[in-house]
This record gives sequence, structure tokens and C-alpha cells, in this order.
Amino acid sequence: DDDIPSDFEDPITYELMRDPVKLPDGHIVDRRTIEIHLLNYNQNPFTNQLMTMEDVVPQPVLKQVEEQHLP
Repeated sequence: DDDIPSDFEDPITYELMRDPVKLPDGHIVDRRTIEIHLLNYNQNPFTNQLMTMEDVVPQPVLKQVEEQHLP
């Protein structure tokens, strides 16, 4: 969607991230996106390194900024 600022856009789905998390390689994606990906593949979608949901880091500040700026 062209109305979503790029900082708030999931780089895999190109949709608004509702619950952003940081992957071990530094990419930030929506929690649901990586959960679905890891159900089928046990690797980082950007680097192919093995990973689990335990490897992701919540991004509460980004989530809060999104909630303040978007409907």
C-alpha cells in the first residue's frame, strides 16, 4: 500500500507491521509473517541461517510509534 511509510512496512509481505520484531540479521518484519514462515522453514528468510521464534526481538518502540501515527 502506497500510504504505508516504508519504516512501518513488512519487507516480505509489503503490509503494515502490527507487531514488529527484529531478526538476528537486523531485518524487521511483522511477528505473524515470521511465525508463518518458520512453520514451513526453520531458517531466516533473508540469510537462510537456522533460526526459531526465540531468536526474534520485539520492537515495542517502533510498534508504539506506528500506533501513534497510523489509524
